[in-house]
Amino acid sequence: VATSLLLAPLFTPLAAQEAPPGVLSQQELASYTHAHIALTSEGEAYQRQLGLTHDVIEQDRLRAELSEARTSVLSEHDLSGENYELMTALISLDEGLRARFDALLEELTAN
Repeated sequence: VATSLLLAPLFTPLAAQEAPPGVLSQQELASYTHAHIALTSEGEAYQRQLGLTHDVIEQDRLRAELSEARTSVLSEHDLSGENYELMTALISLDEGLRARFDALLEELTAN
Protein backbone atom coordinates (compact mmCIF):
# COMPACT_ATOMS: atom_id res chain seq x y z
CA VAL A 1 0.00 0.00 0.00
CA ALA A 2 2.80 2.43 0.89
CA THR A 3 4.50 1.70 -2.41
CA SER A 4 1.36 2.45 -4.38
CA LEU A 5 1.02 5.79 -2.58
CA LEU A 6 4.60 6.68 -3.46
CA LEU A 7 4.16 5.73 -7.12
CA ALA A 8 0.75 7.37 -7.57
CA PRO A 9 2.21 10.73 -8.70
CA LEU A 10 4.17 8.90 -11.40
CA PHE A 11 0.97 7.59 -12.93
CA THR A 12 -1.01 10.82 -12.84
CA PRO A 13 -1.94 11.73 -16.42
CA LEU A 14 0.18 14.58 -17.74
CA ALA A 15 -2.89 16.67 -18.47
CA ALA A 16 -3.96 16.42 -14.80
CA GLN A 17 -0.60 17.62 -13.49
CA GLU A 18 0.00 21.27 -12.86
CA ALA A 19 3.39 22.94 -12.97
CA PRO A 20 4.59 24.37 -9.66
CA PRO A 21 4.45 28.15 -9.45
CA GLY A 22 7.51 29.87 -10.86
CA VAL A 23 8.67 26.68 -12.54
CA LEU A 24 10.22 28.77 -15.34
CA SER A 25 12.20 31.91 -14.67
CA GLN A 26 11.55 34.96 -16.80
CA GLN A 27 14.87 34.36 -18.56
CA GLU A 28 13.97 30.72 -19.34
CA LEU A 29 10.56 31.79 -20.59
CA ALA A 30 12.15 34.48 -22.76
CA SER A 31 14.60 31.95 -24.26
CA TYR A 32 11.74 29.55 -24.91
CA THR A 33 9.57 32.25 -26.50
CA HIS A 34 12.36 33.49 -28.78
CA ALA A 35 13.05 29.89 -29.83
CA HIS A 36 9.33 29.30 -30.38
CA ILE A 37 9.12 32.32 -32.70
CA ALA A 38 12.18 31.22 -34.67
CA LEU A 39 11.00 27.60 -34.91
CA THR A 40 7.58 28.69 -36.09
CA SER A 41 9.21 30.78 -38.81
CA GLU A 42 11.46 27.88 -39.87
CA GLY A 43 8.46 25.53 -39.96
CA GLU A 44 6.44 27.92 -42.10
CA ALA A 45 9.34 28.36 -44.54
CA TYR A 46 9.73 24.59 -44.71
CA GLN A 47 6.03 24.11 -45.48
CA ARG A 48 6.17 26.73 -48.26
CA GLN A 49 9.21 25.08 -49.86
CA LEU A 50 7.81 21.58 -49.44
CA GLY A 51 4.66 22.65 -51.27
CA LEU A 52 6.74 23.64 -54.28
CA THR A 53 8.25 20.22 -54.93
CA HIS A 54 7.09 16.68 -55.52
CA ASP A 55 10.63 15.37 -55.81
CA VAL A 56 11.33 12.87 -53.01
CA ILE A 57 15.03 13.68 -52.88
CA GLU A 58 14.30 17.40 -52.58
CA GLN A 59 11.73 16.70 -49.85
CA ASP A 60 14.34 14.70 -47.93
CA ARG A 61 16.83 17.55 -48.33
CA LEU A 62 14.26 20.04 -47.01
CA ARG A 63 13.50 17.80 -44.00
CA ALA A 64 17.22 17.57 -43.22
CA GLU A 65 17.54 21.36 -43.47
CA LEU A 66 14.59 21.81 -41.12
CA SER A 67 16.13 19.41 -38.62
CA GLU A 68 19.44 21.27 -38.78
CA ALA A 69 17.67 24.62 -38.42
CA ARG A 70 15.74 23.34 -35.38
CA THR A 71 18.95 22.13 -33.74
CA SER A 72 20.62 25.47 -34.49
CA VAL A 73 17.73 27.55 -33.14
CA LEU A 74 17.56 25.54 -29.93
CA SER A 75 21.32 25.79 -29.48
CA GLU A 76 21.23 29.56 -30.02
CA HIS A 77 18.75 29.80 -27.16
CA ASP A 78 20.61 27.34 -24.89
CA LEU A 79 17.84 24.76 -25.10
CA SER A 80 17.92 21.04 -25.81
CA GLY A 81 15.12 19.41 -27.75
CA GLU A 82 14.02 17.61 -24.59
CA ASN A 83 14.05 20.80 -22.56
CA TYR A 84 12.05 22.64 -25.22
CA GLU A 85 9.44 19.86 -25.27
CA LEU A 86 9.22 19.89 -21.46
CA MET A 87 8.73 23.65 -21.45
CA THR A 88 6.04 23.28 -24.11
CA ALA A 89 4.21 20.77 -21.90
CA LEU A 90 4.54 22.98 -18.81
CA ILE A 91 3.22 26.03 -20.65
CA SER A 92 0.29 24.07 -21.99
CA LEU A 93 -0.62 22.75 -18.51
CA ASP A 94 -0.15 25.82 -16.33
CA GLU A 95 -2.60 28.67 -16.94
CA GLY A 96 -0.41 31.29 -15.29
CA LEU A 97 2.63 30.23 -17.23
CA ARG A 98 0.58 30.16 -20.43
CA ALA A 99 -0.61 33.72 -19.76
CA ARG A 100 3.01 34.86 -19.24
CA PHE A 101 4.05 33.13 -22.48
CA ASP A 102 1.15 34.60 -24.47
CA ALA A 103 1.91 38.12 -23.20
CA LEU A 104 5.60 37.81 -24.04
CA LEU A 105 4.82 36.29 -27.44
CA GLU A 106 2.46 39.17 -28.24
CA GLU A 107 5.05 41.71 -27.10
CA LEU A 108 7.83 40.17 -29.19
CA THR A 109 5.75 39.74 -32.34
CA ALA A 110 3.91 43.07 -32.25
CA ASN A 111 4.80 45.28 -35.20
